[in-house]
Amino acid sequence: MSNETLTKIGESIVQKFANEEIMTKSELSIALDTVMEKHTRHIDAKFELMDAKIDALRVDVDKRFEQVDKRFTQIDLRYNWIIGLVITATIGIIGVLVKLH
Repeated sequence: MSNETLTKIGESIVQKFANEEIMTKSELSIALDTVMEKHTRHIDAKFELMDAKIDALRVDVDKRFEQVDKRFTQIDLRYNWIIGLVITATIGIIGVLVKLH
């Protein structure tokens, strides 16, 4: 349905209520505002709940990234030690070979 069609339907409903004196336009308007406010509060509460869940998830993901970062740092330090030991051993072996010749 187009927006124009919905507007016409809405105006027809308001006119029917007013013509049949079920409610005045202001009473109907107040009733509709009350219903809309209730639904708006409900939707806002749902969005707040989703925001809280997303914030909790973001915190959890940040913690996991920190753990991964620490693990990479540990691995990097180990490889630095291994590379240092290999270089030191190589220099030591070359030194021994040079002394023997």
